[in-house]
Amino acid sequence: MGTDKSHQREDANEYGGSFRSDSMILMHVDLRGKKVMVTSLRRDTEIEGYGMQKLNVAYAIDAPAGAIRVVLQMAGVPISHYAEISFEGFREVVDALGGVEVDAPMEINDDMAGGYVDAGLQTWNGD
Repeated sequence: MGTDKSHQREDANEYGGSFRSDSMILMHVDLRGKKVMVTSLRRDTEIEGYGMQKLNVAYAIDAPAGAIRVVLQMAGVPISHYAEISFEGFREVVDALGGVEVDAPMEINDDMAGGYVDAGLQTWNGD
């Protein structure tokens, strides 16, 4: 699970110490069959038990336990392990890998989407 938690957001306390999940992946590892099945869960999926809320809000309401409980209800499969990564953690993983290769199909100049990006193949660091 990727969350929108960061030191900056914690220090600002803008949301009262509440954070949401940004992305969730449900993974099943079959050791005998040597297979891995991965499903991305849409953050805007409406959930039961929390009023008219979406999946990413389950984390804000009840931290990891709430998100796990909702995914259990949705998927109907047991969850034996859980991993979470924050904005800083994601940045550190990307940097540890030496960056990620991105091939932007066109030049992007949009302050609402992170600013300016050249068109073409490039390697991005965690920032």
